[in-house]
Amino acid sequence: MFTGGHAPRLAHILAILARAQVGLGYQAERFKAAEANLVEAYSIVPPTKSTALACEQGLCDLYTAWHAAEPGKGYDTKAAEWKAKLESPSTPSEDKKP
Repeated sequence: MFTGGHAPRLAHILAILARAQVGLGYQAERFKAAEANLVEAYSIVPPTKSTALACEQGLCDLYTAWHAAEPGKGYDTKAAEWKAKLESPSTPSEDKKP
């Protein structure tokens, strides 16, 4: 995991990159890369930042799209977990567990 003065910027860029990868449509390697980028970004950013919300939304969108492309592999469950975090009244995922 990257730590340093530019960590929040890196997290933001990784989140944008991952959401763009998902937006391009399903390709197994692309979705794996998007997942890795979002998980890394989420681990870097403080839970109160808007980037944390973008990561949560990105992971929800990723797993929803992944479930549509590969049903029956548990991606719908992962999507539901991230959606629940998004809908939680607390700050973005205080437990920070991807």
